[in-house]
Amino acid sequence: MGYIHFSAKLGHDPLVKEVKKGEIEITREMARVIETLTDRVRAIVNALLKHNGEMTQADLRYETEIPKSSLTGILRSLERRKIIIKKERGRMNVIELSDWFLSKGERK
Repeated sequence: MGYIHFSAKLGHDPLVKEVKKGEIEITREMARVIETLTDRVRAIVNALLKHNGEMTQADLRYETEIPKSSLTGILRSLERRKIIIKKERGRMNVIELSDWFLSKGERK
């Protein structure tokens, strides 16, 4: 396991969070974007970060406990903001963090 630094408020000492294998390191630029998000939206982004930037929509729904209809609307909003990309694989939707968002950090 490694460690990442994430500051809830810029300009303050960073908090240290433990990172499991497969998680994406949160950079200062990514933290700036995350700070602008609501709690529900932040939960989605954090779940994606925890799972190396990619999850099915169903798994995302179960992990975040956000109702299906609410999740759909939030994901549309995140797509418009270019934070995520939604890909259809058969009857399943795969949600990925966008290259724009990940360029604020990098995939491991």
